Amino acid sequence: MKRILYIRPQEISKSGIRKYSQLFLEMSKKYAKDDYILVDFNELINKSNNTFLEIDVLLEKNILNNFDYILTEIGLNETREFFILKYIQHYIDTKSFVVLHDAPKSINNLFQFFWKYEQYKVIRIIRRIFNMTLGKSIEKSFFKRNSFIVLSKKALLMMKTKKINDVFFIPLMNFFDTKLKKNEVNIIDEKIIIGFNGFIAKHKGVDLLLKAISILDVEIRDKIKVSIAGDCISNGDRKYYNELKTFVHENELDNIVEFNGFLEDEEMPIFYSSIDFLVLPYRTIQTGSSSGPMKWAMAFGKPMIVSDINTFNDLEDEINCLKFIEGDSSSLALAIKKLIIDKNIILKLTENIILKSIETSPKNVICKFRELF
Repeated sequence: MKRILYIRPQEISKSGIRKYSQLFLEMSKKYAKDDYILVDFNELINKSNNTFLEIDVLLEKNILNNFDYILTEIGLNETREFFILKYIQHYIDTKSFVVLHDAPKSINNLFQFFWKYEQYKVIRIIRRIFNMTLGKSIEKSFFKRNSFIVLSKKALLMMKTKKINDVFFIPLMNFFDTKLKKNEVNIIDEKIIIGFNGFIAKHKGVDLLLKAISILDVEIRDKIKVSIAGDCISNGDRKYYNELKTFVHENELDNIVEFNGFLEDEEMPIFYSSIDFLVLPYRTIQTGSSSGPMKWAMAFGKPMIVSDINTFNDLEDEINCLKFIEGDSSSLALAIKKLIIDKNIILKLTENIILKSIETSPKNVICKFRELF
């Protein structure tokens, strides 16, 4: 059995990658127990203020020298994991795989300073200059030393354009290990609940969803409820969040739209079981990230309305989702109306998204890691 050192975020509230890595640990124990074992780096240290001194102790005791592979999870905010990996690699030459959650942008944001203050234009300029100078050399050495795993086909193409060929595509797994069956689809008899889940930021397009709801005919609005689950990731988004709430009040949508705030992992199954379909009205962002809420919806067999951007290339319009024109609230309103007036469309999309979800079930995704290792 292969032993893999698993470098992942510590227990930080609202860290999506931390949560995903916890699921990956659990599913690996369940489905890959005879092929490999993940050893959580965070369990090897005492979580002191000096992680690198603790690494020195582990190296002196030869604890880090007995692994077949190193696997590291890195996203836009995982600078700690990046430097831990580089420090360990200075002393040992173990084969390393890095999972890039927001490739390739995650490699351009290596220092926590930039992330904390990037809402300021001057900081974004400084970061860009850094990326073109010192950051570029760090990036090159990082790419040369490691193999990479990306979680979407879009990310794979973006990495190829950077002439990085040691890249593997393994899809983001569903965020819940369900055993869905095609015949579990039910006809909706009561009010249809439309869901949104995710961080509240302008590129997530919640304003488009609310505007679309506001322009629906009254008889359509009377048939729906909108449940918005999520909170801001930065103070810069708080103004946007408040503007959304003001829009709801000014357009007399208070009896339709409900803001539920941030949901913990244990609350997600309740949320996704309660909604009839999910709306992801994202605007284009320059990363190859996949959508976590999309994977939650797939795990629970929920159809989706999504914007026609590359993030959702794996979904097929009119087959397992409905797509609308990015940034166009009228186009989104038409898609919502289509699902409301013809429930058979919801049934068709649900049946097909269940079939699609099997491809990225935890069992099948872990199988791909077993082949890789």
